[in-house]
Amino acid sequence: MGDKNTILNEFLQGFEKALIWLAYITVGVLAKLAFDSRNEHLTRRQIVIKVTLSIFAGYMASVACESLNYTRFAGLIVPVATLLGEGFIVYLMKHWQQLAAKVLPWWFGKKK
Repeated sequence: MGDKNTILNEFLQGFEKALIWLAYITVGVLAKLAFDSRNEHLTRRQIVIKVTLSIFAGYMASVACESLNYTRFAGLIVPVATLLGEGFIVYLMKHWQQLAAKVLPWWFGKKK
């Protein structure tokens, strides 16, 4: 089995790492909301959608940084991905058919 001290240390290290990722994502989300609220008045629904999509993009960036061992650059990559991720996801949702037709023309090509 494991020593209680090593299990506790592993848990604390994981918790600290999660807090660091959460801080990076929070910085990106707050900057995104601050920027968007300057341009227009945001409804509660818009805020929830922006926060959800931004957190998803930031989480995916943090997972990519962790798995590809880019933790040294994570302080820059994760907040930027959080900022740009919401706009990128919305763009993909609007234009997925055109993008799919370019990537897989034999499957999504125009029907005659």
